[in-house]
Amino acid sequence: MDKHKIISRLNYIALLRKLEIHKNMNDILLHIGQLPILEYIAVNPGCTQKDISDALNVSPASVATSTKRLSKAGCISKLADEDNLRCNKIYITKFGLEQSHKSRKVFDETDKNMFKGFSEEELTQILSFTDRILKNLNADPQKIDFFTCIALNNAFINQENENLK
Repeated sequence: MDKHKIISRLNYIALLRKLEIHKNMNDILLHIGQLPILEYIAVNPGCTQKDISDALNVSPASVATSTKRLSKAGCISKLADEDNLRCNKIYITKFGLEQSHKSRKVFDETDKNMFKGFSEEELTQILSFTDRILKNLNADPQKIDFFTCIALNNAFINQENENLK
């Protein structure tokens, strides 16, 4: 069996998923990459840009740009930390929460459509296969969540950008 075909298809699936999500976010003000930031802020109210940068493995400059745009769009608010006026605490606004929920719905609907027609047994098999692949790559499938995936993807992009310099 040609393993390259499997890898190509997995990459193609990931690309098609991103394109489908992008296509269905027309009436949502968020960019695909902003959802993880908003969801992190929603779960960690009062976090700092450094907290976001560390958790999602995104450069501080990238977080600064994203939070500036999210603030301008009314999705987040920044309040100066009482103990350190140079540091801002970040909170999601009601509007930001609405945009986040709409965006999450698009992601979830895309994922639902992606697995349409699969039985529970088939989904369990897919999960088992992907868990085995992750273990072969020395990753613990039980420790991988949404934010870990985003952070790993961002780490890869950062490494690729460094290699291009």
